[in-house]
Amino acid sequence: MWHTTETVTSAFRNSTVPTLGYVTNGLGYNLYNILIGRDGHAYLIAAGTAAHAGKGSGHGMPRDQANLYSFGISFDSNNNTTPVNAAQLETAARLGAAIDREWKNSIRHVMHGEWAPARRSDPTKIPGGWSALRAAINRGYWNTPTTNTTPGRTWLEMVSKSELQSLLRQEGWAYKGRDENRDAYSYLRNTHRMVAAAAGERAGLLEAIRQVAGGAEVDLGAIEKAAEKGVSDALASLEADVTLTINTDQED
Repeated sequence: MWHTTETVTSAFRNSTVPTLGYVTNGLGYNLYNILIGRDGHAYLIAAGTAAHAGKGSGHGMPRDQANLYSFGISFDSNNNTTPVNAAQLETAARLGAAIDREWKNSIRHVMHGEWAPARRSDPTKIPGGWSALRAAINRGYWNTPTTNTTPGRTWLEMVSKSELQSLLRQEGWAYKGRDENRDAYSYLRNTHRMVAAAAGERAGLLEAIRQVAGGAEVDLGAIEKAAEKGVSDALASLEADVTLTINTDQED
């Protein structure tokens, strides 16, 4: 669902995306999924539900429940002296086309004013109207044909191995939780150390049992299975998933 923020003109004097903070957490929750700034930059705000649609009906969605059945994309602009500009429209067309490719053209591009015509008229001041935005999404650009995408291929198919590794390092392994001093990659390395230590302790325990038992008959197989179960249970209690190994070219 496409929107405009309708932010007051004065807010744009010192920022290309003055509404970002407000729509991210100004009311304590996300108001859009993506916000497109005046420079054409698309800001990802929320991957889940956002409170963007409000009450309305139609377009294949249950009445008043579009927040659960759609994601909201908004231009940071207004219907006054700061309307949607060329950079924003170019980003919107390419973003919309990428969404269509990812969902194999099963997505409907609905305007907020279509969902709730009695109370909303956005996105406003789209040159040529809403049909022009849909047409640009269909062709994949607003004014300038794109040259950096291949029809029928997703971004994951097009990204290089080095780019994917860089993304994993920057956005995945470098992630730190609230009040955490260590990143995700550091926790993963520490988990692997714990696994190695547990395996060493298990081997040492079995050897000690063999020496203590001497010539007595001892079911080492049962003891070994019990030791393996102990290690397995310990690993299951860890929050990190140690079964996934990805080469990120980071040195330990």
